[in-house]
Amino acid sequence: MNYKLAKQLKDAGFPQPEEGILFGGFPWEKEDSYIPTLSELIDACGDGYFNLEHCQSGWCVSKGLNDDGWIGYFKTPKEAVGKLLLELYKGRKK
Repeated sequence: MNYKLAKQLKDAGFPQPEEGILFGGFPWEKEDSYIPTLSELIDACGDGYFNLEHCQSGWCVSKGLNDDGWIGYFKTPKEAVGKLLLELYKGRKK
């Protein structure tokens, strides 16, 4: 997971524990952002249905039971579920 995605998750409301692996401390990184584990990302998605698959183009993810919830292809499962979580956070109040 890169800093940009970790920061987007933080800004969207993903919990930031006091301990754990953080990005930060470098001049180009203005603030710390927690790097969640894959299981933390999956848990944060809640009880709804989503699909995560390893495909020829990388990891693909979608929400719901049809193609309307297509999110895209990503390099890692963490990146895929992180992007899914950002989609789920859209429309939620902080």
